[in-house]
Amino acid sequence: MIDNASVKIPVKSEVFFPELRRFSSLYPDIPGFSTLVMKEKEILAEKIRAIMTRTRARDVYDLCFLLKKGTETDPVLIREKLKYYDIEWNLDEFIKYLDACEGIWRTELETLVKDPGSFSDTKENITRLLNVKYVE
Repeated sequence: MIDNASVKIPVKSEVFFPELRRFSSLYPDIPGFSTLVMKEKEILAEKIRAIMTRTRARDVYDLCFLLKKGTETDPVLIREKLKYYDIEWNLDEFIKYLDACEGIWRTELETLVKDPGSFSDTKENITRLLNVKYVE
C-alpha cells in the first residue's frame, strides 16, 4: 500500500493565478486531497504560448476545447506568458503557427482522441472564438 505519493511537474514559467482545488475520490480507501491548480484562463494563455513555441497538434486541440467551453481570453496574461520566451503577440504569426500543425493533426491526435474533427474546422473555431486581435 502506498501511504504517500508525490508528483513533480516541472514548469518553465510562473503560474500567475494558482487556485486551491479540492479533489475527491470515488473509492473509500483513497482519501480526497487539495492541490494548487492553474486557472483555465491561464491554461488558455499557456496553450497560445505553446502553439507559438512548439509544433504539437494537441495544443491546438486543447486551445479549441477551452475556447469552445467559454474560457476567458486575457490579453495581458497572454502577453506575460509570451514575454518569458521573448515573443510578441501577432495574430497573423499565430495563424502561421496554427497552420504548421495541419500536417500532423490526425497522426498525433488519433492516439489521444477518438474523433478530433478536421483541422480546418478547428482552425476556424479558434480564429472565430479567439478575441485577441491585439495585445496592449
